[in-house]
Amino acid sequence: ELAQAIERTARAADDRVVAVETTVYADEEQRVALASSAGLSGAWEATTAFAYLQAIAESDGDKQTGLGFGMGRSPQALDAEEIGREGAERATSLLGAAKPD
Repeated sequence: ELAQAIERTARAADDRVVAVETTVYADEEQRVALASSAGLSGAWEATTAFAYLQAIAESDGDKQTGLGFGMGRSPQALDAEEIGREGAERATSLLGAAKPD
């Protein structure tokens, strides 16, 4: 659902977004234990969630890609609209760009 919302947002953000190459969501849970010969020891748990989108924009034969990315401690911490919009804006902002001399 989150990945689909990200893609919908990117496509709706600008008519020049003609495709989405990739949309990815992943999460993980970590358990870490640490100990040293000096007597230091500890353990903790952490979670991470991230999503990204690679949008493709096209105008007058020029085609550019843009990445939208978000990361947080849980899926609820990710803003699908922000990630999709970021990918679309980055792709469209490069349309017509030229390499510097």
